[in-house]
Amino acid sequence: IPVRRDLLSQAGGTKNPLPGVVEVVGVAPEGAHLIASGLSTEVVETILQSRAPSTRKLYGLKWRLFTSWCGHRQRDPVNCPVGTGLEFLQDQFSAGLAHSTLKVYVAAIS
Repeated sequence: IPVRRDLLSQAGGTKNPLPGVVEVVGVAPEGAHLIASGLSTEVVETILQSRAPSTRKLYGLKWRLFTSWCGHRQRDPVNCPVGTGLEFLQDQFSAGLAHSTLKVYVAAIS
């Protein structure tokens, strides 16, 4: 899963506790995460508003599906190994989702 390093680097870089663990930032917790990382409310609002409302809605739906999937497996959707995201994507692909749909999931959960 690609990491939103562009946003994370603005906050002073990633601070992953373990090698191979990627902090996954989806639409739902993104604003709170960015504020907690030290960005001003104005900067966070600009970042969040840079997406069209329809994109935010779609990403929010995909994020909720990912968090539900994680919850059923007792996994933290915000701080999870890359493998967790890959397992989720594989499950979706195995269920018949198209590659183009998986790209939306990647964008929403990364």
